[in-house]
Amino acid sequence: MRRLTALVVVALLGATLLVTASPPSPAAAKPARIKCKALKVEGKSFRFCQSAFVPQIRSADGTARLDVDVTLPAKSKKPLGLIVMLHGLGGSKKSFEMRNDAGKVVGPIEGTGGNYHLNHLWFASKGYAVLTYTARGFHESKCLDDSIESTDGDLELYGPSPACRAQLDSIDHEIKDTQYLIGRLVDGTLLSDDSVKINPSRVGVVGVSYGGGHTWLLSRRNSFKSPKGTRIKIGAAVPIIGWTDLVEALTPNGKARDDFIPTPEAELRAAETPGVLKDSYVGVLYFSMIQTTGALLPGYLTAWKDSFDAGPPYDDEVAIDAINKLLTKRSAYYIDKKGSFDTPLLVLQGFTDTLFPANEGLRMVNRLIDEDPDYPVKTYLGDIGHPIAQNKAAEVAYHNDLILKWFNFYLRDKGTEPSHDVEARFQDCYSEDLGPMYRGATWAELVDMPETPVATAAAGVLDTAVTDPHAGQINPVPDAVTCPTTDLAVAEGNVAVDSAPLEADFEMLGMPEATFEAVPTAGNLYVALRLWDVDPEAATQTLVTRGVYQLGATPLSPQDVSAKLFGNGWTFPAGHVIRLELTANDAPTLLAPGTGTIALSGIKLTVPEAVGEPVATQAIPARTIRRIGKVTYGF
Repeated sequence: MRRLTALVVVALLGATLLVTASPPSPAAAKPARIKCKALKVEGKSFRFCQSAFVPQIRSADGTARLDVDVTLPAKSKKPLGLIVMLHGLGGSKKSFEMRNDAGKVVGPIEGTGGNYHLNHLWFASKGYAVLTYTARGFHESKCLDDSIESTDGDLELYGPSPACRAQLDSIDHEIKDTQYLIGRLVDGTLLSDDSVKINPSRVGVVGVSYGGGHTWLLSRRNSFKSPKGTRIKIGAAVPIIGWTDLVEALTPNGKARDDFIPTPEAELRAAETPGVLKDSYVGVLYFSMIQTTGALLPGYLTAWKDSFDAGPPYDDEVAIDAINKLLTKRSAYYIDKKGSFDTPLLVLQGFTDTLFPANEGLRMVNRLIDEDPDYPVKTYLGDIGHPIAQNKAAEVAYHNDLILKWFNFYLRDKGTEPSHDVEARFQDCYSEDLGPMYRGATWAELVDMPETPVATAAAGVLDTAVTDPHAGQINPVPDAVTCPTTDLAVAEGNVAVDSAPLEADFEMLGMPEATFEAVPTAGNLYVALRLWDVDPEAATQTLVTRGVYQLGATPLSPQDVSAKLFGNGWTFPAGHVIRLELTANDAPTLLAPGTGTIALSGIKLTVPEAVGEPVATQAIPARTIRRIGKVTYGF
């Protein structure tokens, strides 16, 4: 087991709100330009342009100062391709910049940790212009005018919600900021160096976590005009461990599946039963925003969180408004694409990412391929992402090396065309080696769901008052344990369903499915699901994946449940047992439920199996693994 110690997040609840005088409108003020200076790193020359050298670079709506950097090759005879790098929640432009503790850019050019082959110097050294900036509201991207309300604001309902503050990746604010900065680079009005030219059809975006959700949104808002009217296209995009349905990601209801295409209509999606809050994660995310924004959040974000903290049924005005706007303004799956141009997508998603699991990528990929079998998309799924992912250095090296090849082909017509397929890497908890990898043209080609369940049980009763010694051990934050392993005790009030000891190794790939009938004594209870690999000889069990199903509001009403867990790639060794554990209370990971019991009957567990044989991949050199070192991802 490896312990990941997360940053302890401190809420700055006593911060003072500073009201500033309104500046001139963007139209009235001549846009500021960023000065560039020569930079040499590891003997290679660059141009580095920092907005710290100018008073302010305004946001698209003029309400915020954006902290912007641009990194360039030393010379460029032709218009450059542009790569925009979008940071995680609470991060900044520095998240992708190779700076030392004093803030000086020193390299290494190849990068270290999660920035290996994913940083401003790396891409600039390959001939790209690179835009890094801090999203509005975070760190140095501060308010210039807090008198203008966010498009999601409602003074009567929420109090002040200034547009200049962080808006949680809204298409009305952050997405327009990125488009605006790209547009100014294309127009030649962002930099003081007039010799810099950007090709408007050679723009790529890459983002991690919060930036991954942002990248997905830009793949839908992928054609737009610069301030001077030049048409710009997002020519390639790489969303890394992001989301496509933010409501499902934060409040899963158990209806997400990988074997059918859900409706893209936000109104129909919003009508579904709201899910169960990922309580520990949402708490850490919120207080991370508090810390990195100086406790200056728009009123609606705090109200939304308070509403979800209160628990179901989520039918009040605030909750309904939150669900609608999280879907229609922040979830790429429900946002119509502008025009007919398809942005080629390299999707990197984690099986073991408890925050944004594999289906956050698969949902959109499956839809795109269903709409157009020739859509240019490649998907990599593995043991990567937010806790409890291991993020082994060799795996990071493998998937990050896919990124430059993707950009080079689609932005520079360089190299061979990347394959449009799905790669799925198994988790390996027992060595430093990488697990086996399977490759197929589509996700469906990799997965076989047998008709016969591996485990069944006639009946059982869950109790929300359960005292569960394992619940804290598998809580993903703030102190996450990768590959969590526990004893075999089943708490009174939980139910465990075991397979027979396996006669041979079983290669699970995909999302296991649990079916049963549930009769709750109270409304709005839930059934949380845990899949364990039981080692009878060692008397231990290791968590493979988990999930949750939100029951309805009517007590004592029988409900037929078919729920898929988040999924993984995992080898169950011969002699081991596959265990499904069911619980009515998965706090602190999930929001604690109300009081009640749930009678279960007809419990069945079906586990998908990998199709075909693993593919051979080139070994990552030991020196590269040492150079990368430890990898952790922010939000």
